[in-house]
Amino acid sequence: MSVKDIYYSDKYFDDEYEYRHVVLPKDIAKLVPKTHLMTETEWRSIGVQQSRVRDLLTMLKKHREPETSAEIRIIKNIIR
Repeated sequence: MSVKDIYYSDKYFDDEYEYRHVVLPKDIAKLVPKTHLMTETEWRSIGVQQSRVRDLLTMLKKHREPETSAEIRIIKNIIR
């Protein structure tokens, strides 16, 4: 199996957040640590992809300031 076999659900929303389920093939799932939530760097290193640009556009459509360090990092990475 490869990263091409990673399944991404459609996004769904509540009043505050946007969600997506990601289903990993067994060989990739074995790389997920059981001791902590993965950082963005960790999940990207095993092949999971999420759109930084889409995250920024969603934030801009909501006309709000970034609230978390992750949102600020996304903006800084796009601007570079």
